[in-house]
Amino acid sequence: MHIEEIYRTLSEQGLVRSQMEFSRLWLGRSARYYSSMLARQHQPSVGALAGLLFRLRNVHAHTTEARSRKSISLLIQELERHLADRIVFDRLARLAQLRNASTRSISVSEPSPQASPATGLPPPTFCHGR
Repeated sequence: MHIEEIYRTLSEQGLVRSQMEFSRLWLGRSARYYSSMLARQHQPSVGALAGLLFRLRNVHAHTTEARSRKSISLLIQELERHLADRIVFDRLARLAQLRNASTRSISVSEPSPQASPATGLPPPTFCHGR
């Protein structure tokens, strides 16, 4: 499932009029989020997708027209599957990063050029969560 499909379907249903409106009202992000994401060929964040799913469920619950309910219901089902897969994939990628970081060893016998003269060890590095 691609975010472009969701935007197109919501636009066809008359539920969104512009990319800016989609960004703000449906994705819960800044007005240029969707267009920037497309231009950079990025995926929407898990948070944006979760917010979109919440809003789609809300609209589905209040929609009475059968065709619109069916379209929105299909979007919800696809988005639920996509979001579940995405969460698992992101978690596995993070675990792989942590595993790679924990298997690296530091050689104490050969200090690096930037090693501390007192310990012979390189300065600590910090991960910022990405």
